[in-house]
Amino acid sequence: MWQPDGTLIQIEVGAGIVQAATAPDERNIIDIIFKQPPPESGQTLVTYTQQLRDYLWQNENLLLPTINFRDNERLQSNEVMIYFGLEVCKLSVTYINDIFNFLTQKVREYNTFTSDINSVRQWIFSCLEYIEQGNIQYAFEIYQKAYYHSFLQNYQYELIHCLSAIGNIWLSNGDSESAATLLYRAYILCNNPNIVDANFKAQIILNAANTSRFSSQYVTDVLRLYLEAYQIAYYCGNSTIFFLSLIGIAEIHYFSRNYEASLFAFEQAKMMLLTQPNQTNYQIAFNLQQNISAIWQQIFYEQQQQQQRGTTPTSQPLFEQIKQTATNALVNSVIGAAVFKVFQVAGISAISIFGKAEYHFDRPIFNAPTVIGENNIQRLFNWR
Repeated sequence: MWQPDGTLIQIEVGAGIVQAATAPDERNIIDIIFKQPPPESGQTLVTYTQQLRDYLWQNENLLLPTINFRDNERLQSNEVMIYFGLEVCKLSVTYINDIFNFLTQKVREYNTFTSDINSVRQWIFSCLEYIEQGNIQYAFEIYQKAYYHSFLQNYQYELIHCLSAIGNIWLSNGDSESAATLLYRAYILCNNPNIVDANFKAQIILNAANTSRFSSQYVTDVLRLYLEAYQIAYYCGNSTIFFLSLIGIAEIHYFSRNYEASLFAFEQAKMMLLTQPNQTNYQIAFNLQQNISAIWQQIFYEQQQQQQRGTTPTSQPLFEQIKQTATNALVNSVIGAAVFKVFQVAGISAISIFGKAEYHFDRPIFNAPTVIGENNIQRLFNWR
């Protein structure tokens, strides 16, 4: 699996390849007595990498970045998993040179693109257009190349945006584990003090929270992320991200059975909607009210269970159904659940509430989050 280890190219190899890339152990008894170390495992891979790097630079003026090799017991003996930037390729090889022929092809392919910062930004602009046209695969390929060059050139905003976008595409394809890894990496990088765009940070943090919000293992971390996005959005006046974070907070509290906090967050979200009446807001508010009613039903149900059985509250079928449909709704949301504010480009915003409905909007539909009030903001933080 791709690792956020700071290496642009990562290669996992099967046991047979490690063996083929390791020189025979020709030490005699004297060498062993004097603790002469055995041949280094996979040394041929390291040697060939340096030879290829020197060749590409001297003959084609192309850079082969640092490569991190590691073995993977889950691969077949002759299999290789190559993470070229964020592009993932699995190969079955006959000779070790097959790996390096593939790397040569990829380095040449990726360097057919101009890599100055304005060009990389233009690629990202074009990806948003491809996504709106439904051409997700092509956008995915362009994002991969934008990430590669952003990494090499240390374009921080562009690097973070590509991580987030590709993470959301992986999520839409059902690979939630890989998506969570990329989106959390984007979150870590956006804490760089040089990243000063508060709207950008709030978007990235919200994406990271959305990825794993229904995993009970990470509920505490997800709630922290939602609260962080919520706070940033409040102080920079980003009403949409503020609202979406509020919904996330409500859902996490619900799944943690902190019903009082969940009801409070839902009520605050509904109040935001009704301060600016229109058909879309009324529809979302109606859906919110249904969920508020469902929470009260859940509270009543669990109280009845305790009184009748004296047991720890258990979740009813509605709870499980909501949990499953919420995940499905999130997967169907193509590139995240909020407004893109990257390089002053606004995208389509989408929300899914308990997975029961999804709404898209391309204009502000809320008043400023200050309608909630500082005291209520703090009250939600006290419920961590």
